[in-house]
Amino acid sequence: MFCARSMRTSASLSPFATHDAIFTANPDGYRRVESNKDGLSSERVQTGGGFVVSARLDPMVLRRRMLLGFVLALFTGIGIYLRIWSIDGDDFSAGDDRDALRREFEHANMEAMDESAEWRMRYDVEVDRSRQIQDELLKVKASLAGASRRFSMLQKENMKLQKQFESLKQIKTKGWECKCN
Repeated sequence: MFCARSMRTSASLSPFATHDAIFTANPDGYRRVESNKDGLSSERVQTGGGFVVSARLDPMVLRRRMLLGFVLALFTGIGIYLRIWSIDGDDFSAGDDRDALRREFEHANMEAMDESAEWRMRYDVEVDRSRQIQDELLKVKASLAGASRRFSMLQKENMKLQKQFESLKQIKTKGWECKCN
């Protein structure tokens, strides 16, 4: 086993960094473990005709990167908070602005209440109209039911009268026959 310092080639993981390579001999090939400046370690195993590459990150480098990310996020959050706080403090510094804003809010609130009352009135008118139409529909249905009942009674009476007419016709024809005989 020996350690060599060399420049990375295009076959390596990062073409811009120098690295240390450790070679170990295996019965079926050789094993090469590389570590670059970024703390990225990779292992190459040559077996027969090809390479098998596995890469892993050094735990200390990973912790440093995570800590740096958290610190950057913390400072970014503090900066955003201070910016929002300064904007909020600048907008409401004068008492006149607060009074004007209050009056504007009250005016907008009154307009909203007026519009709400107008829509409520329209709704009430539509509900009354709907109830009136519903009542008229019920009356029409009731009168239609009465008319259909009356129509069926008239049909029955018509059938009865037709039967009576037929019987009277038969009696009349028999009466003529009786006079003739």
